[in-house]
Amino acid sequence: MYSEINCVQVISYQTIKTNCPLSKKKGKTNLSTPSLSDFSHNSGTSLFFKLLKFPTKSAQIFGYLPYQLVYTGDLTFSLKSVPFFLLLIHLSYSIFWKILGEFFSINDILQLVQNKTDETISSRSSSSTERFCEHLVTTLILFVSTGIRLMTLLDARKVIEFNAKLAQILENLEKRNFENVAKFVEKSARHMKVCILISTGILFVPNAYFRVLQFCDFAKIWETGLLSRCEIVLYAIGASIKNLTSISEAYYIFWIAAIAQGIQLGFFIFTENCTEINDGTDFERNLRDFQNLKSLLDTFNREFSRQIILMLLCYSGIWVIDVFLLTNRATAAYTADSPVLNGVAICVICFVANNTIMISVLPIVSTNLGDEARRAVETWGNYGMERYPLKLQMRLQGFLTVMMASPNGMLISPGNYFILNKTTVTSIFGFLTTYVFVLMQFQGTEKT
Repeated sequence: MYSEINCVQVISYQTIKTNCPLSKKKGKTNLSTPSLSDFSHNSGTSLFFKLLKFPTKSAQIFGYLPYQLVYTGDLTFSLKSVPFFLLLIHLSYSIFWKILGEFFSINDILQLVQNKTDETISSRSSSSTERFCEHLVTTLILFVSTGIRLMTLLDARKVIEFNAKLAQILENLEKRNFENVAKFVEKSARHMKVCILISTGILFVPNAYFRVLQFCDFAKIWETGLLSRCEIVLYAIGASIKNLTSISEAYYIFWIAAIAQGIQLGFFIFTENCTEINDGTDFERNLRDFQNLKSLLDTFNREFSRQIILMLLCYSGIWVIDVFLLTNRATAAYTADSPVLNGVAICVICFVANNTIMISVLPIVSTNLGDEARRAVETWGNYGMERYPLKLQMRLQGFLTVMMASPNGMLISPGNYFILNKTTVTSIFGFLTTYVFVLMQFQGTEKT
């Protein structure tokens, strides 16, 4: 009995290989994309497709995903696909932007925030700590955005196989209360879409404000003749593209959250099925389905661990620096009574708010996933102990004992290094606040 409880029954490698959309033919990766009419709207794959559609399209446009999403909920990869070319364009642009700064005097243009645009700010000098933090923020953003894009290329096969396995498991789950399942999918997809639009709006405000300030400075520099017209026009175009692409910083982390919601969908379907347990003939199927979902979560923690850890580390550092810069900008705006600095302080608040969302989204999704998994275990236990025969009740009791012994086993845990839940969020921000005070102490020591 113990071996039956702990033996994880998953889809065989041959099944994954057969259903996986990644196939090689004459050295190329291709797949004939099925039409929507080939699949039932009540299928698990169509539900998964609805969950992934908006986050995937958003991430594809800004070059974070080289994959294509088909109506089965599967991902495909092709060197000739539009998402792959968009990823290459964004990678090339990041490198070009870095090289551009070495060949042209970009620092002469970037003084608009510090002391160039408004004469009332000219007397204010930034500390070396503040200037270092400003450069560190841009470096971290470049590092995380480039790193994520490279990881999506290097891990293409693993991600596609995992997604195919998830879609296959959702398709194989019996859906007895489809109306409730459909409502869950629509609610989850709507919440994810709203969060993405909120993040986009929050980042659009400061980027649009800085765009206006930059164009004001371009006109001044044009008149002084400090830089050639070619340099100014080239930088103006590059800065416009950079500000446009900056609104997409959170898109990839929302896509990972949508994948995790797909696993949560599986547990929700399982819970709905357990409410209609009869005489125990479905015990083996329920056990297999639950263990498949648990195995799927373990695979998720393993395959996406590097991306999650990279994003949490980088955006935590960015959050610390943004809060530190916010205190400086707010102090400067109060003392100088400058409309420009007032706007800059509001923009930094927007950056802090967006980074807070990015750090919090995965722990919140992980908490919801864990709660749904525990609800699935409790529902199966409550209905099973009432309707199963005595022999199956004993097996079910053993399974429940094993699952309840590890309540954190159903949470997102990148590489099994740490778990993500709402408690983790409060711990992270408490820890980061300490570093904000450390930066303030450094700056105070520098001024004295």
